[in-house]
Amino acid sequence: MTSLKLSTAALALATGCLAFACSTSLAPGTSAEGGAGDGLDASVEGEGGAAGQPFNVAASSGTWTVDQDVTMKGKGTGALGAISLTHGVGTIEMGGKTAAAFVYTHTPVPTGTGDAGAFATEVDYQVIGITEDSVINVWVTCAEGQLAYVYYESTTGPDSTMEQASTGTCDIAVKSTAENVVLPAFAFPPPKLLPGYTITGAQLSYDGVNPGTVTLAGKPYALYPYNVVDCAACSTTGWQELHSLMWNADDASACMGILYLQANAPKSIQLAYLICLPTLTGLTKGAQAIFDATFTLPSK
Repeated sequence: MTSLKLSTAALALATGCLAFACSTSLAPGTSAEGGAGDGLDASVEGEGGAAGQPFNVAASSGTWTVDQDVTMKGKGTGALGAISLTHGVGTIEMGGKTAAAFVYTHTPVPTGTGDAGAFATEVDYQVIGITEDSVINVWVTCAEGQLAYVYYESTTGPDSTMEQASTGTCDIAVKSTAENVVLPAFAFPPPKLLPGYTITGAQLSYDGVNPGTVTLAGKPYALYPYNVVDCAACSTTGWQELHSLMWNADDASACMGILYLQANAPKSIQLAYLICLPTLTGLTKGAQAIFDATFTLPSK
């Protein structure tokens, strides 16, 4: 098994912040590590998709290109069971169900997280899994060839509230890899909305009570923020991550992404790590879209 240490150049390519992974800011359409497919940049057209309708998404198949060849074998903690990925594709188990899964991207692990900075030179790998009734996101910290920590969330629950210890191995080769991704069709009601947050903007809005709206590449989507990661300690300014689903009823497409509410940028919101199904497309190589919008946080 090989251990992985990111070079300075690789660190500079990190974009956005996954849960437990901080980043630099990139303008919409800028290339960055992880992912491939058509660019979906913010657009001024539309006012949001049909809200409240169940998601019903067709099966997906295609190629997702990453710049590392990842094989993981091990087990998570709590609701997260076996992790079995070979050359970036395979399965994960959540709540007793087996999900088809693939490695979406990776980022450096920052300080200020549950590991107290112990793995700040290592890497978090984001794994996306699909069952017949849920979307699952797992972040796996690999350190010295071992599965060290995991964090997971699901549109139907349960979610971990912090990083948890895991067991197993990581075999990483730094080379471009075209993952052959096959995901099943899925259908489930919209996830429970996050209360207390508001977003106000022409292209992006949310009132904390009803589904919001977002427009991507000229297409309107209903916006469902369903989980939050408090990354106030991840930098000197910190941020809140609204992990969100986006739904367009016209073509039955669902997108997953993370909205960043940054304390030092009160008039803009970043959307990063977007992927849309069943087309297997996302923001160009994981780069961010930036919306002109203001936000408020829940009162303490």
